[in-house]
Amino acid sequence: MVHEAVGRGMFATAQIIQPRAGRRNGRGPRDFTDRMTQSERYAWEQRYLPWTHDLATEVVSALPGTRWLQLIIDIVVDNVPLREIETRYGLRHGTALAYLTNGLDRYCPRT
Repeated sequence: MVHEAVGRGMFATAQIIQPRAGRRNGRGPRDFTDRMTQSERYAWEQRYLPWTHDLATEVVSALPGTRWLQLIIDIVVDNVPLREIETRYGLRHGTALAYLTNGLDRYCPRT
């Protein structure tokens, strides 16, 4: 939901989108947060931002610059197959799924 909400304003639209009332901080109608519903913005601020910060700082493998967040985005958003992820990131066979499930569990912990 959050990924779609953030990307919502990245493409041309046939209508002019006005900022929501009450915005006085100088951001124009092109700010992607102006296009979010209240629940999307809450999820973005309270879950997505902290989660991306944590996973963007954690290294996945011995390859320099390999971040856990990028691995998850490659799988979930770009639909890259697990075997290709393992090859791309130099991971042992079967470990991409473990990284994926662990990372998604950290986004929405089970209670």
